[in-house]
Amino acid sequence: MDKPTLVLRIEDEINPQAFYSEFSKKYGGTWDGSKYSFDNEMGHGNFYAHTYQSGIVIVMADFNVKVPIEIINSPKNKERIVAIRIGFYGDMLGHSPNTGNTEGISIYDANRPYNLTFPSNKTIRWMSIRVPLELIDDWKTSEKQNDKFFRRLKEEKDWFFYHRLSPEIESLVRNSFVERTDVRLNRSIFYARAYEIIARLIVLIENDSSILTNNKIHPDDFSLMLNIKEQILSDYSFLPNLETISENNNISKSKLQRAFKSVFGMPIIKFFNQHRLEEANRLFKYTTKSVFEVSNELGFHSASHLSRTFKKQFGYSPNDLRSNSSSL
Repeated sequence: MDKPTLVLRIEDEINPQAFYSEFSKKYGGTWDGSKYSFDNEMGHGNFYAHTYQSGIVIVMADFNVKVPIEIINSPKNKERIVAIRIGFYGDMLGHSPNTGNTEGISIYDANRPYNLTFPSNKTIRWMSIRVPLELIDDWKTSEKQNDKFFRRLKEEKDWFFYHRLSPEIESLVRNSFVERTDVRLNRSIFYARAYEIIARLIVLIENDSSILTNNKIHPDDFSLMLNIKEQILSDYSFLPNLETISENNNISKSKLQRAFKSVFGMPIIKFFNQHRLEEANRLFKYTTKSVFEVSNELGFHSASHLSRTFKKQFGYSPNDLRSNSSSL
């Protein structure tokens, strides 16, 4: 991987005004108080950022730059912040070519330091929601809802939870992106979608407690696992090679598997296969590609292999999905 030349240093998760204002001075572009845009020799991108009276911050990011990006989270704000970052592949129609590798839902302590590298010449999109920890009880729909999850947020530090992107939450994020350019509505729509996303996240966690992993690992190993996740999801056409990953990242296979499972809750190959099926689901839903075309693009052994594993994962076949979509 090329050495990153564009560095985004995040020191205050709750103050996008200062961040984008300073970023526009350093790298060009314009910041009008709610939108940062650039289209220059660096690349192009748009960031829509709104801060609400409650202290909630919502950002919609859409960018493609010509050099690798290194994000360095080195917070100085002592206020406890719950950060949620949701990324997805493809253009707004779900096509895969030249897309980024940010797919997934991350819930993390904004005061946890980490480094994360994104590749150049890739379209990367995400929605981030940042909520002061003191408002966490507002997320509950009942007093006893998911006590284990809420206790961990309140009692521990440096937590990190990850879940693959569900179709329901992806639809909400895509809807927010569609509305992001309407200055009359986007502030309200972002806020409404954020609360629905949070509610659905809580349900996901209740139904899949495996994401409540114990990931107390060294900060350097944590950052490495984040980058390895980006590496293995950057190309679905072949299975990750654990020998190559361990050699390229100067880590033993046993430590690689142990650390990755600590952060993401499952072994690398299982993690990759589940995300590859989510990408197949996305392509069937948002494109007209055939089962054979999707199978070939995503590196499955055959179209029949894809159909079998797809139905086992989701409970319906690719043809069932398209039949239901066309009847809506």
